[in-house]
Amino acid sequence: MKRIVFIVIISCALGMPALAQEAGIKFNVNGGLGFDNDSSNPNALSDLEGLGLALETSYFNLVVGLSYHGDKQYSPSSSFELGHYFTVDTGLIRFSYQGLAFEGGRGPIVGDIDSPYSLFLSSKGNSSLYADLSYRIGNFSYTSKWVQLNYDSTLDFEATVPALPMIDRGMNYKEYTLNFGRLKLGYQDSSVYCNRNFDLESFLSPVPTYIQQLTLGTSDRPYSQQGNTNSLMGIFGEYNDGSLFAYSQFLLDDINGSFLGPVLGWLIPSLNEVHNLQKLAWSIGGTYGSPYGKFGFHHGGATKYTFEATYTSAAPYGGWSLGDTPNTPDYNILPYQYTYYPVSEYLDGTMTKTIRYTDNYIGFKYGENTLCFLLDYRNEILKESPASMEAYLSLEYVVSGSKSPNNPWHDYSDWTTIGKTFELLDEAVLEHDLILTAQAKKRIGNWDLFLGGKLGYRWNRLGLRVATDGGAKIWTPVLGDDGVLGSIGFYAKYSFGIPGSGASAKR
Repeated sequence: MKRIVFIVIISCALGMPALAQEAGIKFNVNGGLGFDNDSSNPNALSDLEGLGLALETSYFNLVVGLSYHGDKQYSPSSSFELGHYFTVDTGLIRFSYQGLAFEGGRGPIVGDIDSPYSLFLSSKGNSSLYADLSYRIGNFSYTSKWVQLNYDSTLDFEATVPALPMIDRGMNYKEYTLNFGRLKLGYQDSSVYCNRNFDLESFLSPVPTYIQQLTLGTSDRPYSQQGNTNSLMGIFGEYNDGSLFAYSQFLLDDINGSFLGPVLGWLIPSLNEVHNLQKLAWSIGGTYGSPYGKFGFHHGGATKYTFEATYTSAAPYGGWSLGDTPNTPDYNILPYQYTYYPVSEYLDGTMTKTIRYTDNYIGFKYGENTLCFLLDYRNEILKESPASMEAYLSLEYVVSGSKSPNNPWHDYSDWTTIGKTFELLDEAVLEHDLILTAQAKKRIGNWDLFLGGKLGYRWNRLGLRVATDGGAKIWTPVLGDDGVLGSIGFYAKYSFGIPGSGASAKR
């Protein structure tokens, strides 16, 4: 409910009259008002307005969306903004032809699996600059996506003393899928790299990331590259027969053979000597469509330290130092975490503001050290009447332990001193959320109306604290910090279009 993407387009800006004649052009304006008492929101009562347009042809799409926010999350850039600020939520172009497609620009990074708990790309759809290259032939499809994390940042990296500027970081995601009609199976991998914002080989090469890392990251070769890459890999499956949709997904962060010891240790004795952390995430669930509506169940989880880095070097970042000691190895100053930004706080003028972890994780929105469960229901109510509308209802339970999007080993200096290979919710105090959500959507002519709200309770709210070694802050449950969660919002969108002769309605 926090943000709506507004879409608009102008064909004459392309300077291609012939294309404009056959293009479908859509315009819309949006507006809304919402209240949210979550303590992470700078302004509980806020308004949101937006504009957008979209040009659609058989082979080319162009989408632009702007928003005007009154939630105080960011400061205005000038007094003319009247206490609000602007964002470019969407600025995309897309080309497609016979199974080959390219999409690039700024827009939501959507979930890789149709699940509220997708693992590699968050279901929250946080916005960033990206490029997506995909190809489909027969029952095989391949996708390569690059996402800009931080580039030429004006912020400092808080985990160093004294603070040093944040270095450039980028991410690549790959997906290989086999489609057998109702059944779809696939392999996924992803990587975060430092000291550069874009890696051309990672984006263009269809070779799995782990193999690239083994070859390019090995030292003493003429083509070796500096810096480690934090890699993740996983598998997924989907089944869809029209009524039943079921999925499962598994993610392994940083490849290691610890979990194979009990199974293959007799064959490969060296596996019995591997005691790396078990950094795993999973998601499972589905929906069932019946005459009484669509019912859904979803579950997700991740062990502690998942999505964190596991590597250090003698000269991190080509000469960075910790304190007065040059080239000091330290796990807690390597921002390979699977996050958009390697910080949980930033300075906005003289005010310190917090980046909520669900807005920072690239993948699983609740991050490490979490279990979550969701029951939901969708249906069209009051059918065959002027008052008919789409309704959605859900009940979610989330339990979280300590987590840090930017401190790999929390209160430890490196993973070898943790003393355990598997941790999940083993703290004395945990955060518990129980949230009921209700939403309704109604189409009236060119108007789309939306009303939604949440009501719940949170026990032992996660709060930021400094790590015991003075490193970057950690989200930790605070005993007794309980409270009611409530939000409500109303939004309206008015849209109209100019159809073209031969336009393709592909949005």
